[in-house]
Amino acid sequence: MVKVGFASLVAAALATLTLVTLTPASVDAAAACKSTKFETKLVADACKAGGQKAAKDKMKAWMKTAKKQKADIACASCHSKVGGSYPLKTDGLKMFKDLGGT
Repeated sequence: MVKVGFASLVAAALATLTLVTLTPASVDAAAACKSTKFETKLVADACKAGGQKAAKDKMKAWMKTAKKQKADIACASCHSKVGGSYPLKTDGLKMFKDLGGT
């Protein structure tokens, strides 16, 4: 009886792993940017090409170069909310451009 219960658990786990593995990753990766108005070419191009994930990846890459000029910069330095549509603080765009953003 214990062997049957154990076999059922193993079968359920394998079925779950199979479904998760077969689910296309592009569903999450291609989520569209929540913002519709872009004030920077970097984010506009990234959103157009690959959605929110691409925009976040581009901004992370830009942050690496910006940290060379301003070591304490973080996402929250320019964004009032880190998530959703990533709204900018009043001086966020200026800081981005001052640090070489386009």
